[in-house]
Amino acid sequence: MEKSSPSLQELTPIAQLGMAFHFTSDDLRANREGKLTLRQRRKLVAQFWSTVLVGLLLLLGPSVVGLILVAWGTDQSFGDILTDSAALAGYLTGVIAFSFYVTINFKSLLLPFDVLRGRVLALSGPVKRHGLYLQVRHTHLLMEEAVLDLIQDGLRYTFYVLPRSRKILSVEFSE
Repeated sequence: MEKSSPSLQELTPIAQLGMAFHFTSDDLRANREGKLTLRQRRKLVAQFWSTVLVGLLLLLGPSVVGLILVAWGTDQSFGDILTDSAALAGYLTGVIAFSFYVTINFKSLLLPFDVLRGRVLALSGPVKRHGLYLQVRHTHLLMEEAVLDLIQDGLRYTFYVLPRSRKILSVEFSE
């Protein structure tokens, strides 16, 4: 018989935060010391590369589709295919999609700089909720909607974040 994992309501508040924000007690200990764990480094590097891969697919995908559509059933030379208006529309679509994606995900592209530096900042204070954002002191942190309910407005927390990307690594209650 398999053991089922406890539901979120059965866990202590700090364990609930750990599950929701995907950190362990070792991660929290290292973050308190201003450091990243190897597990966190690997996870952040994987997140960076997945962001880059999606961006490249958005850039190249429409271009390749445009080229295939133009080349399908024509006897044009490769040079003519590359400069056909449908292919150019594919290039433009790819550039626009890529630009939009980079604009939305620019903080994820800063992750390698944070990982190389290996420094973790602690932000402590009462929390004010503003939609999907939390304000701690003068810093706004973007939250996932699924974990937003665990953070209560007005309570004091310490958020351990990366300096450039403002990625939340771990959270704990503070006094």
